[in-house]
Amino acid sequence: MANATKTQLQELYLAYFGRPGDPMGLDYWVGVGITQRNFACGIYEQYEYQYIFENKSIAEQVNHLYKNLFCRDADIQGLLYWTNKVYLGELLLCNIAIDLVWAARNNIGSENDKKTLQERVDWCNEYTNTVNMSTTSIASYQPISTDPWVDSDLFIEVKEFLANCDLSADPPPPLRRDCIYWPCPSEDPYVQQIAIYSEEESLMKKAVNDYLITETDDIELESNDSICGCQLNMTVGEMDVLTGIKDYDGNLHGFLGEAPSIVKSSYKYQGKLDVNNDGITEAIYTNKESGRWVTASIDAITGGFHYGKHGQGGTTRIVGIYEDPLVAAGLVEKNSDLDSSHTFINDLKLDNLILKTVGDYDGDNFQEVYWSKVDNTAYLRAVMHSDGNIQYANYQNLDQMTDYLTSNGFADTVALIC
Repeated sequence: MANATKTQLQELYLAYFGRPGDPMGLDYWVGVGITQRNFACGIYEQYEYQYIFENKSIAEQVNHLYKNLFCRDADIQGLLYWTNKVYLGELLLCNIAIDLVWAARNNIGSENDKKTLQERVDWCNEYTNTVNMSTTSIASYQPISTDPWVDSDLFIEVKEFLANCDLSADPPPPLRRDCIYWPCPSEDPYVQQIAIYSEEESLMKKAVNDYLITETDDIELESNDSICGCQLNMTVGEMDVLTGIKDYDGNLHGFLGEAPSIVKSSYKYQGKLDVNNDGITEAIYTNKESGRWVTASIDAITGGFHYGKHGQGGTTRIVGIYEDPLVAAGLVEKNSDLDSSHTFINDLKLDNLILKTVGDYDGDNFQEVYWSKVDNTAYLRAVMHSDGNIQYANYQNLDQMTDYLTSNGFADTVALIC
């Protein structure tokens, strides 16, 4: 997929933030190269996005995109279409702006939407280029704070100007005729000057850009809180690197100490299902290096995971290790072949399990995740807690699995498992 152009990135700044992109940011991303979809999903991780969209429903967020791009509320058909696509997991919210722009530019939407979008993007490009004419303007076109996010006065003025949808109105600085620098030094009109970079300013801009590149690399290496879906394969049978996944107690990769490097890159994607029937789909991974498995709630917007949701109330974690109830009752020797917990771990280490399906087959309000051995000689039934962690598991042969499901009214499910 081709890397995004500066105009395509500008469209995403307008869609999600309701403002033009800052010149340093646009120059950086065009320089390093990034696709539209990767950039859009990365936007979700920004503090500005969280500030704008905090506590907004999916429908409200979709409508926000319509307002920023087309200066109108979404029509009910469009709003329902995009919202349902996100709820069903068919689209990521972070990518909808790209689809809206494509539809408008390719005459799928109204001619007025196409015209409005082009005018607003042209204005944003002009504004960014004007800001880039002076280091004073570049420094002014920044937030007061990024964590927590606090808009500067200039950010507020620019966002309000675009939200009013009248591009013929008196523009904000530095486009305002009597004020090429921000803040304006005087209300008296002066002949407009063309600001060009001196050698000192050019060196300053290069130093700032180099700093931004270094800081971005450091942040990416140090951040373990979340991962965007654009950074994941999520293809059955392929590996993903889950740098920040933890067990319930917060231990990275389920290790009390440092996990071996090979563990971090050995998460095999098995598929996705709802492990606790809460309406949120989890991605399921197995790791043959650690003998553990993962449930990771899929964020409806980014398609990724929030690693911090590993404890109570969360379902993104290394699944716990249970004690076989028969071992606890003294009926089976611990770590023997009849100890299902021991056998489960061994099968994970042998990469000998394939995810099949999930359901509450005995009607006790707990989900049961079914796996099969690779050779179909046995089937593992893992009974989950309501928080998505595991209660216990037991192995069944084909006859046992068939009898269990059929007697509970799920005869059709047998074919899904074997």
